[in-house]
Amino acid sequence: MNWLITLVDAVIILSLLELVGFGWAYKRWGRGVPPQEIRLNLCSGLALMGALRATLSATHPMIIMALLLVAGIFHALDIRVRWRR
Repeated sequence: MNWLITLVDAVIILSLLELVGFGWAYKRWGRGVPPQEIRLNLCSGLALMGALRATLSATHPMIIMALLLVAGIFHALDIRVRWRR
């Protein structure tokens, strides 16, 4: 089970590095995906990964539910922003 937690931690770190990398590349060359366009989506995914990690760590169910709520809010905000386009 510990290897699963480590795997989830690695995915979380890679996702954060992805956001930093996109931001750096966009700022440096002005090309690629603007970080503001993926920020809400990435935050939703990070909250889901946090909920998965909390579940694997046998964390209190209220924390898991809070992380799922946060993921849902970020997801709804992302849809709202994209819907306007």
